[in-house]
Amino acid sequence: MKEEFVNVVKGEIKDITICSDEVFADKTLGDGILILPQDYLVVAPCNGEVTAVFPTKHAISFVSDSGVEILIHIGIDTVELEGRGFEQLVQEHTRVNKFEPLMKVDYNLIQAEGYDPSTLMIFTSKKNITKQNLNTKTDQYISVASTC
Repeated sequence: MKEEFVNVVKGEIKDITICSDEVFADKTLGDGILILPQDYLVVAPCNGEVTAVFPTKHAISFVSDSGVEILIHIGIDTVELEGRGFEQLVQEHTRVNKFEPLMKVDYNLIQAEGYDPSTLMIFTSKKNITKQNLNTKTDQYISVASTC
């Protein structure tokens, strides 16, 4: 089954392998994309359910309607901010639609505190994904990955 996903934040779309954190760059948790954010709003990549929001709000677990598990990780090492700069817009176990806002993020604060603002969309349950629109800078939400 083919399912398409959009970038979770407007910005420049890169391959996950350029991530400064080796765990993500090596695809230990799964393959995906990295986005250099140019907006403050993190949205749902497809229709599905928010299964968990980490207490520090820097990460969101998500399951698509077809069962694809996705981890949205906002910034590198931002767990250390203990929630500062993050405004949670949805609760756990909430059904959402593609483009629905999940989190407001103060990326300026993240950078001012010395953290990398790169936002990752990691497909934790699918090994084979097709990535689209890599190295694209966009002020829109566009298709970035599909699964089979």
